[in-house]
Amino acid sequence: MSEFKSIYAAALAYLARREHSRWQLSQKLTVRFPEEFVLINQVIELLGQENYQSDDRFADAYLHFRVLRGYGYKKIAYELKARGISDGACSRAFARGDYDWEQLKEQTRIKKFGSELMPQEFNAKVKQWHYLHQRGF
Repeated sequence: MSEFKSIYAAALAYLARREHSRWQLSQKLTVRFPEEFVLINQVIELLGQENYQSDDRFADAYLHFRVLRGYGYKKIAYELKARGISDGACSRAFARGDYDWEQLKEQTRIKKFGSELMPQEFNAKVKQWHYLHQRGF
């Protein structure tokens, strides 16, 4: 089997398990085929043309997954950029997502702290704000 076909098969195997960004796929294939950087880029380009790999589709799937886990807009955007997603693809994913971020923030806070009312005590309020800030709200 030629090196190109081996890289293509490995990339398809990765994509069959879950969506990957171009950057993630490049990183995984570079570890497996360290001397074949040019072929890896050609394979990733071909997979994009064949619509097997799409940064937009990855961003949509990742956004949905992280929203279900109770993370906010800021943290998800940061994580998408860390995974090689461009600002444009990130913005398009958020626009397609149509999430009510205030409602998600409140649901996350209630799930963690149990009370629907914000506490009156300053330290308890700060604790909740800090938690939500860490979650990207």
